[in-house]
Amino acid sequence: MKEKQPKPEFSEWMRWPTHWQHSGIRNPGVYLLARFENDAPTEVDALDPRVLYVGETCNQTLETRLYQFSRSAFRRKTGHSGGWTFCDRFNRGKPADPPDWLFVSLLPVTLAEPKRSVWIRLVERQILWDFVGKRDRLPQCNGK
Repeated sequence: MKEKQPKPEFSEWMRWPTHWQHSGIRNPGVYLLARFENDAPTEVDALDPRVLYVGETCNQTLETRLYQFSRSAFRRKTGHSGGWTFCDRFNRGKPADPPDWLFVSLLPVTLAEPKRSVWIRLVERQILWDFVGKRDRLPQCNGK
C-alpha cells in the first residue's frame, strides 16, 4: 500500500530574535527567511516575493543550521553560503546586527529515516521550483 506524502505545514512567521523559542527548533527540517517591513502576514506563503531564502537541514537541527546562518549573515564567519549572500546584499559585506525586518518560518520534520531526509529535500526543492516558476528568479539569497 502506497503511503501518503505528508503536507508541509510551516510555522507562523516569527521575528528573527524569537525563532529560537519554537518547539520544533531541535528537529531537522525546512526553513524560510523573509523581509517584512512591518508585521508579517498571518498566512505563510513560501512563494511570497519577500521570501529571501529557502533552506533545509537533514543531518542537523534547525537550531544548528540557523545558528550557522546567523554567524555568516551577521558576523561574516564561515558556515552558511546563504548567510554570506545575505551579508553581501543587506550588510554590505560587513558584520551587523540582525535587521528588525527579518522573519523566519520553520517546518520541523519528525519522520524517521530514510523518509525524513528525502522529504525535507523534496519540500525545499519543490518550493524553489515553484518560486522560480512563479517569479522567474530564485529567492535573493539562494544561489542554486
